[in-house]
Parts: sequence; structure tokens; C-alpha cells
Amino acid sequence: MKLGGLRDRTMKRNKVLMAQAQERAEKLKGLVVPLRDQGATLRDIVAALNSAGILTPRGGNWHPTGVQRLLGRL
Repeated sequence: MKLGGLRDRTMKRNKVLMAQAQERAEKLKGLVVPLRDQGATLRDIVAALNSAGILTPRGGNWHPTGVQRLLGRL
């Protein structure tokens, strides 16, 4: 019996979820990166994403932490 640690199915699911997150980040790259390069703050980028009607992966509004994680993926 194996106790603790990650199981094979969990590891496979995590890889799929990470790949999907990277895919979503790449789709938003054209909007987010130019704003950041122009000196926009995380809150400015949040406002741009929310006003454009772009939802988070879970269907909610953007927050600075989510934008920071998005930028970290890129």
C-alpha cells in the first residue's frame, strides 16, 4: 500500500490543467503584455480585461492576483 504523495492520475490531471492555463495565457498575451510594457499597473490591466468582458477561467471578474499569475505564466 502506498501512503501519501501524488498518484499517477493526479499528476496527469495536473499536467493537463497546467497546459490549459498556459493556453489561456497565450490567448491573452496580445492584450496583457502591451499594457504592462506601457507601464499599466495590475489594476489597470484588471480594468481593461473586465471592461472588455473577458472572464476568468472560472467565469468571474479579474482581480490583480489573477493578472499577476497570468503574467507569471508568460
